[in-house]
Amino acid sequence: MADQPDSGRQSVQRGETGIDRPERIKIIDYGDIDIVAYSTEATFANAEKRIGEVLDKGDFPFILGGDHSISYPGIKALHDRTEGKVGIIQFDSHLDLVDDSPVQGKFSQSSQIRRALELPRVAPENIVQIGVRSYNYPWYGQYLQETGIVQITAREVHGMSAEEVVRIALEACKNVDRIYLTFDIDVLDPAFAPGSGANEPGGLTSAQCFAILDGLYPHIHAMDIAEVNPLYDPQQITSSMAARLLFDCLTVRAKG
Repeated sequence: MADQPDSGRQSVQRGETGIDRPERIKIIDYGDIDIVAYSTEATFANAEKRIGEVLDKGDFPFILGGDHSISYPGIKALHDRTEGKVGIIQFDSHLDLVDDSPVQGKFSQSSQIRRALELPRVAPENIVQIGVRSYNYPWYGQYLQETGIVQITAREVHGMSAEEVVRIALEACKNVDRIYLTFDIDVLDPAFAPGSGANEPGGLTSAQCFAILDGLYPHIHAMDIAEVNPLYDPQQITSSMAARLLFDCLTVRAKG
């Protein structure tokens, strides 16, 4: 759940991206979060406390989900330890802006960005949603227009270079002190990540995500990957993708 460069070794290996990667890095597994079956709020409190402890040690928390509701305690832990603004970069096929639901409540995988917007130092203009697509509820259009959340749809990403996407994302977060990056595996097209609970056609490719993320990793202060469901993917394509993202993030940041 955290990484630290190993100061004793300086040699590097060059991957196919041409990025120098440290030969050795130190990774600490802080273990699983204690789940309280009867209370989402108690579970989130446990997660926020554990992630906060990682941040207090000066380490970089990398959280593995779980459904996408796990982002909120991570964002809140980073927010509460930041004096200035916090930006959020969200890779996702969905907006996750539902305020409340009679089925899911207020703290589901459809609401974590809406809950984050209630934090005093998270502003909508500092939230970037990358890869969103398909159909949505009618009220979303007016809400997005009123709030000013920055969106780069999947179709727009397909027509842009990775460098353009990175530039827009970092421009939206230029006045923040820390950035939280959340990666819902369903931002990928189902051909590249079938092991997700809510697949949407027309998504990003693995190569697009690798290129965009490599440009963002040096600028972020916490990250999660959510919605990986191995039961839907017996070939483990989706799990392999998530593992690669974890490896890339930690090694790029250790190099930096």
